[in-house]
Amino acid sequence: MALPGEDLFIQTDQNPGEERIVVLYSQREIDLGKVEDALQNQAGDIAARLKAALGDALVPFDQVEYQKDRMAFQARGRTNGVVALLVSINHTP
Repeated sequence: MALPGEDLFIQTDQNPGEERIVVLYSQREIDLGKVEDALQNQAGDIAARLKAALGDALVPFDQVEYQKDRMAFQARGRTNGVVALLVSINHTP
């Protein structure tokens, strides 16, 4: 499932600053309502809130090799979990 949708896009606004996007990759269905609630209602940084939301399904960040120049990764160990890709974009209008 692609959110907001395969035919839609995300655009930065005129407010300078940092935009953050969390992309979740999973071969199994994710309860997005539960994840969204946990991200909004848990304390801590985004990594801690993702861990609270996904529990043991989240592949630990240290078991994922992220590419620096593109949105790609290679997970080590188990391959049936959820990999979180955190994207941060600094922009000026």
